[in-house]
Amino acid sequence: MFVNESSIIKNLIKGDEKSFEIVFKTYYKRLYSYALKYIQDPVKADDMVQDCFYHLWTKRNQINPEKPIRSYLFTITKNKCLNWIRANQIRKNHQEVWRYSKINEQLHQIDFLGNEEDSQFETLYHDLLIEIENLPEKCQMVFKLSRFENLKNKEIAQELNISIKTVEKHISKAVKQLKSNLVSFLI
Repeated sequence: MFVNESSIIKNLIKGDEKSFEIVFKTYYKRLYSYALKYIQDPVKADDMVQDCFYHLWTKRNQINPEKPIRSYLFTITKNKCLNWIRANQIRKNHQEVWRYSKINEQLHQIDFLGNEEDSQFETLYHDLLIEIENLPEKCQMVFKLSRFENLKNKEIAQELNISIKTVEKHISKAVKQLKSNLVSFLI
């Protein structure tokens, strides 16, 4: 909170840019740190805070000057972060569904009639997808990002907020388990 907050907020509501600048300078760093805890991506966290201040400016007429601006700003930031997380998760789910539908489409385009090698490939591929789904959740996620999304270990570690060593262990575990479970098919 800053000196004479009530008068600064009243001036902000009237459209005073200097008052907006004071609020921005007072709360930006704290809101950025707060957003970073949710988003864990510095660029996205900055975007969330910028959106928060944009919201503050465009909806300034709806601000209650009797209530602390701090709680208003933190609530906006939190809601924007949670909305982004939800949207990002939905986007990832849609991408995965699309990717699997594309794989199935490609499999159906292969001519399986009378071709034993193609039939074996289809069976192996189907078994492989089932075995991937049977991997532990985190291991499965890391493996899919590595093999289906072609992400580097460092990128996977950043996206999942885990160490590169943990990514390597998950991939190694997945490969070992897949080899072990599919070895009967390969013999």
